[in-house]
Amino acid sequence: MIKQILKFVFGCLFSLLLFNRNTFAQRLNFIDCGTPLSPSYGTPTTFFGGNLKPERSDLTLGMPAPPGSYFPIMIVFVQFADEPDSSISWPIGGAPTFMNEMLSFDKVSRADWWNSYNPNTQTLTSWWQEASRGKLHALGKAYSIVLDHTSAWYASYGDEGTVNFDVYEKLRQNSTIDWPYYDKWRKVEGQWKYESDQKVDMIYMVHRRTFSGGPLGLYEGYVPLGFANGQVEYEVDPVNHIKINGSLDENGSGIKILGKFGVADKNLIMRVAGQEHGHYLFGTAHIAYAKMAAGPGSEYFYSPWEEIKLGYMIPTTVNFNDFNYEYTLGDYSSRGPGNGNIIQVPISDDGQEFFLIANRRKVSQHDRIANGDTLAYGNANLSSTIDYGKGTYIYHVFDGYTYPTQNTINNDLECADGLFNWQQTGLDAPDWELTNPWLPVLEPLSVSYSNDNGANGMSAKDGMDVYSFKAKWFSKGKKEIGFKNGGINRTWTNLKQNWTSRDLDGDRYDAWKPGYNEIFSPYSSPSTRDKNDINTGIFIWNNSINANTNYASYKILKVSPSYSEDQILQWTPPSRPMGIKIEDYQSVYHCYPKIVWNHNGEPDMIRSGNVKRYKVYKATEVDLVRVPTNYSLLVTLDIDVSSIPSYTDLSVYKYDCSTPGPPPNGTQYAVRYYVKAVDKYDDESVPSDFASTVGVTNGVFEPIDPDKLISENNSLPKEFSLKQNYPNPFNPSTNIQFDLPIDNLVSIKIYDIQGKEIYTLVNEYKKAGSYLISFNGSSFSSGIYYYKITAGDYSLIRKMMLIK
Repeated sequence: MIKQILKFVFGCLFSLLLFNRNTFAQRLNFIDCGTPLSPSYGTPTTFFGGNLKPERSDLTLGMPAPPGSYFPIMIVFVQFADEPDSSISWPIGGAPTFMNEMLSFDKVSRADWWNSYNPNTQTLTSWWQEASRGKLHALGKAYSIVLDHTSAWYASYGDEGTVNFDVYEKLRQNSTIDWPYYDKWRKVEGQWKYESDQKVDMIYMVHRRTFSGGPLGLYEGYVPLGFANGQVEYEVDPVNHIKINGSLDENGSGIKILGKFGVADKNLIMRVAGQEHGHYLFGTAHIAYAKMAAGPGSEYFYSPWEEIKLGYMIPTTVNFNDFNYEYTLGDYSSRGPGNGNIIQVPISDDGQEFFLIANRRKVSQHDRIANGDTLAYGNANLSSTIDYGKGTYIYHVFDGYTYPTQNTINNDLECADGLFNWQQTGLDAPDWELTNPWLPVLEPLSVSYSNDNGANGMSAKDGMDVYSFKAKWFSKGKKEIGFKNGGINRTWTNLKQNWTSRDLDGDRYDAWKPGYNEIFSPYSSPSTRDKNDINTGIFIWNNSINANTNYASYKILKVSPSYSEDQILQWTPPSRPMGIKIEDYQSVYHCYPKIVWNHNGEPDMIRSGNVKRYKVYKATEVDLVRVPTNYSLLVTLDIDVSSIPSYTDLSVYKYDCSTPGPPPNGTQYAVRYYVKAVDKYDDESVPSDFASTVGVTNGVFEPIDPDKLISENNSLPKEFSLKQNYPNPFNPSTNIQFDLPIDNLVSIKIYDIQGKEIYTLVNEYKKAGSYLISFNGSSFSSGIYYYKITAGDYSLIRKMMLIK
């Protein structure tokens, strides 16, 4: 009876902690790290290295440790007596099939430390060896436990203490466990010593499933292990008096990983373990965009900030005064000699604000960056053969290497696909709840060129950071049916459905790379502006990558007395054009796609006549099944700096216009466009993102010709005519219609207000019919112009007005 009362009292106390965790999780929808703040923990600020657990096993009290030294990890796989979900990888009533693929029990030391352990059959040991660059040997074994009672039975006690008690009791009864193997480290006056402290150093307790209303909470992972029937310690080795400790301090013995959205698998463990273990190394705070980020972590590997903080890597710091603006980086895994492959680009004079650059070519199969995207689904193995995700990652660090406080943003990933101001366009059903459309769909409203410092709600955010306002889970493309089936990104499909991509954890478009987005500058989006949104004058150009050696080259420059902005702009191409979209251009007879984008901001984009030059490219397919890839140059435009850049493609009848009537009849086909910027030195930018639409053909799989007859039947005009252009006034394009009752040589010329011929629009033989042609005045200034038709003996002049 007394035991039951103690269980109830301590259960109530511990449930308060769980309540706080769960409430926080529900508020942010998918924040799956339940680590609480701990008064006994403190907030470390300046030191490097592990805080509550050693970050390396090769040193003891700062001196070389014995040759056989290691850091022990025990994995305990746990399931309830009534597990309902079938799983091939972890069968009901049995051990996971991958149980013995996680750790090595024996230490292997090699000069090529990346080959010390097998990443497929000793995955966790290999992960820690690579993350630490050979400094931490994490060794151990895994054990499987089936509890005697159901989840509901344990939940009746109101806490997880009874679960822990039964798990520890079964471990104590296991005579095959060598407990001294798992007790190797003691903290002595702030340093780690390789000797026993009669506490198990680290347990990863992995629960096969957790259920709503069950005893384990709502997270995929958290620390600490917690109480066992009201006691913070449980003695599992009566001979050596070794205990499992449930607190969050240097005595703490582990973390929990829970199958929240399905049966826990190897991928879940690799996604969560380093993040929860990291709380013993870094602190209780969640570090923005890192393995220690909110939730399971946006990195599978440790981020550059974390690698430097733990002393695993030392960055190369750019000195803008030494006139060396050429830098190279090898792969981020930094195999071989040296201190690592990270460049630190100073922003502030005190050295507390800077950019970190890493060239992540995924040489190590553990170096997984895009935790969202399709990597959250069927491609979620640890293979390095998946190409997307490879590239340059740029991190903006705001407060140096000081540990942040809880929920403080101290660094941010500058995503190459840009910053946007977002809007909510509706609700949709996530893949785990397909019949319940409750999750907000957020879409870019406009491009932002200001700094993303985490304080702007839905403004100036990338696809990862906007979730801090409302959870963003969807990408455009083809939605696959079924939990965690994911979808197909819009690049490879013409559909525009919402699929649950989880891009808040990173996607394939976050990396900078030559040919995609290679200029990070004061004029790009995102830009090199500092945390106070002030221009730093820094230009970072990832100008090449060697696919054979995986070395990337960078030009890193800063506006200074040594290098003027004009010089730097002349040496570098324009940034990637942003904001491309398609609008409807409605004529009397048809609707056409109007491609619109943002002007590039670089001063060297401005040419004589106060114009900026762009090239518009187009690709089509004959149906909606195939994806357009055959891009070719459509038009080169000089557009006035005061105008919104646009081009109306009169060669395409847009299918899905809502006015003035329903879509036209005919065969639908896919159309895509992108834009390049061209500066006054004729240097071209990389292509913009693409914008897509659906055209309709005349029924014989041929796109409609720009000069196609407007007449849809055999009737012909009865007389010559030249209609008034529309729209009028216009900016920058307008349409001109003319009628020919007979075949004739046709000339249409444009004149300025003084009668000077400035442009020939048509000069060719045409068959009888009605025609609609387009005139683009982007290279001309505002004013009154005249257009004149000559067809045989017929001639007529009309006036039009261009307003910019």
